[in-house]
Amino acid sequence: MKKATKIWLIAATSLIVVGAILSIAVLAIKGWDMSVIGSSKVETTTFDIKDDFQNISIQSDTEDVVFVQSSDGKCQVTFVEQEGVRPIAEVKNGTLTIGTEDNRKWVDHISFMSKSPSITIALPKLVYGSLAIDETTGDIYLPAGFQFDSIDIKLTTGDVECGTSASGQIRIHADTGDLTVNGVSANVLDLTVTTGHVEVSSINCKENVSVSVGTEKAILRDISCKNFYSTGNTGDITMENLVVSEMISIERTTGDITLTGCDAGELLIKTDTGEVTGSLLSEKIFIV
Repeated sequence: MKKATKIWLIAATSLIVVGAILSIAVLAIKGWDMSVIGSSKVETTTFDIKDDFQNISIQSDTEDVVFVQSSDGKCQVTFVEQEGVRPIAEVKNGTLTIGTEDNRKWVDHISFMSKSPSITIALPKLVYGSLAIDETTGDIYLPAGFQFDSIDIKLTTGDVECGTSASGQIRIHADTGDLTVNGVSANVLDLTVTTGHVEVSSINCKENVSVSVGTEKAILRDISCKNFYSTGNTGDITMENLVVSEMISIERTTGDITLTGCDAGELLIKTDTGEVTGSLLSEKIFIV
């Protein structure tokens, strides 16, 4: 047996042993009640927000974050959480602050919920100031109809669907997950994902659109902006009806670049091993 194989087998066995010890410890603490490793109790809590606010700040651990339009003209924040997680929703200095405080013991983390933890924000108005979301693990859904001055989303693991516009910048940065942006207007659109694909359509930006993708595909359709920038490692990028008044700049290490019905005053395209194909709306002089 090779030395590397032995090391992997030893590591795998060690993890199994550690898992077994933790399970036995949990059962011993809970009086050998086998149900503790089953599902945990789910609690639903709703906050009625009566104070005025312009900005929204959310810090989330494992919750999905969903925005909806209020059906009764009231602002409500609804949490679905595991027992022992304290939800927080309050207005401070004109900002609706949303988050959680985890008061569970470590043994309570070894269980599963019958429902995914979530935070649903029902907003009575359509126009707000800044929106900031700092998410660890969970999906984020921003529907069409709302508009913010700015949107800033930081995400470790999860998908983002955004149909909400901003008068200023929309910035969405994720480590792992898919980003979908559709029907949005903004001054600047900045999208970054390390592992995951990006799909962008029907976008109108006064200034720049930038898309950075690590290892998967980027698909862009019907985009109008001043400048377009994209960088990536191994993923393909496909663009259709991308109309830019100044520059299109695309760089890839290993990945194909496809343009269909696109145009710009100037194009800068670099790729190490990928292919470049497509069509432009106007004649260009190519320097190779």
